[in-house]
Amino acid sequence: MSSPSFGKCYKAIISVSTLCLLMISCSDNKKNEQKVPVTVKYADEKMEPKEARFQVDLEIEEDDSDPHRGFHRVYEVKSDKDGNLYILDSGNHRILKFSSQGQFLAEIGKRGRGPGELEGPRFVDIDSSGKIYVYDVSLRRISILSNAGEHLNSIPIDLPVGDMAVSDEGNIFLLLREMLKRKGTPAYLWRYAKENNYEKTGRKLLWTQDIIYAIGSAPGNLAVSTMATGPGGELFICFFNEYLVRKFSPEGHLLTSFSRRVKKQKLHEFVRKELEKAKTELRDPSFKIPEFNPEVVGRLLVDQKEKKIYIHTHEGAECASLSNGIPVSLCTYIDRFDLQGNLEERFKVGTEGLIYSLWDIEDGKIFAMIYSPWDNEAPQIMRLLLLKNGE
Repeated sequence: MSSPSFGKCYKAIISVSTLCLLMISCSDNKKNEQKVPVTVKYADEKMEPKEARFQVDLEIEEDDSDPHRGFHRVYEVKSDKDGNLYILDSGNHRILKFSSQGQFLAEIGKRGRGPGELEGPRFVDIDSSGKIYVYDVSLRRISILSNAGEHLNSIPIDLPVGDMAVSDEGNIFLLLREMLKRKGTPAYLWRYAKENNYEKTGRKLLWTQDIIYAIGSAPGNLAVSTMATGPGGELFICFFNEYLVRKFSPEGHLLTSFSRRVKKQKLHEFVRKELEKAKTELRDPSFKIPEFNPEVVGRLLVDQKEKKIYIHTHEGAECASLSNGIPVSLCTYIDRFDLQGNLEERFKVGTEGLIYSLWDIEDGKIFAMIYSPWDNEAPQIMRLLLLKNGE
């Protein structure tokens, strides 16, 4: 598979086979709840996007003949302060560690239910000391491992996890939600503080929210949000179906919210049919098929070194369709904010129909997986340098 040229990157409009929309309205008002501030900072709507230019900095191509490159369901890729890559190879129940130059270093974890073993790993993150944090959807726990893969601690989790983020200091943030089978289901933001031996603290979050989760997947495998920690331990959360970033203090207190009004994307016919099937299966009269694509935000990333926030969207994009009807986005967008929520720059990314997932960013280098739905070529994990003006 050839590398994408400058200004030519990738992205699928949505993982259509995993979409389902439920309308959730949260109205309780108890002591541990916090409402979103009424005032939201909106970015400059007149800022025109520039054509994004990328330089391929590193490639790790899937190779089934190599036991350390035969990936099966890669869910996340994260980096540590030294630039090493950690590939969460969920289908093979392991984490693969590569150097910043792409050399294989270690295989961490194996299938099992014992301490440090993995059954259904879904999220991974690394703190500044190199400790590895893995949430396992099948075992309902977080395993904390040394950088060499030795088991250090386990934290049981009693609710489905929508996302996980770990600060440099080793504090764990989880967004959890009860089973999405009824209205009024609240979201919970839990913080597990390292200094208190990972004692759980948190609050119920109140806002009217449309929730996207996997059709036919395990009950614990919810994909409802994207979040990341900042250089000061603060937390940024954005749900997939709305462009509204919420900034929390390191202690989990809501500080501010900021957004940009987006042009919604018309619902693709293939997606509509999938949602009609889901409506029949759920037998829920309150289930409504939306007019527009419910997934607006693809990923929120925080560059710790640059102290910038990057938000990937696929708003108003034109689509092409595969032979099986699945839509593929022809362009997407990346917005860059400072940590206070001020929009600095917008980028338009031409995809050439390639599907990709963004996972991490460090010093302006984006970690992503790219593959083509048009052929059977193996996917590639890449580190892409987003070029600045004049470069």
